[in-house]
Amino acid sequence: MVIENNYEAILQKLIDQTKIYGASLNTIDGLPIISIFKNNKSIEDAFVSAISSAMTMHSEKVMSEFECGNLDNCKIQGENGQVLIFKINSLILLVLAPKSISQGILHLGVKSCIREIKKLNS
Repeated sequence: MVIENNYEAILQKLIDQTKIYGASLNTIDGLPIISIFKNNKSIEDAFVSAISSAMTMHSEKVMSEFECGNLDNCKIQGENGQVLIFKINSLILLVLAPKSISQGILHLGVKSCIREIKKLNS
């Protein structure tokens, strides 16, 4: 429970600093750890976790087929927003962001978030 509270604090800091719509931390196997989505309370943790796992597995396959090395992240962009997936060892960070967000601010916030998650897991 303590680690989950720490993860929640880390994700909340990311949301507050970058003004993203929300974030979710999941296992690589598709199990939810913690999700915070400020604009849509009806998003199911299990669904987000399963989707992030599937996106990660498919993206890893693409990277492998094209011999591009290990997956770092992937991005799906639509007309009203974007979903970014970041692989952190055996965890997956999913970020839901507006399309208009500054990519520099977003990636700085995510890098800081990933450092904090790695430090918590060490």
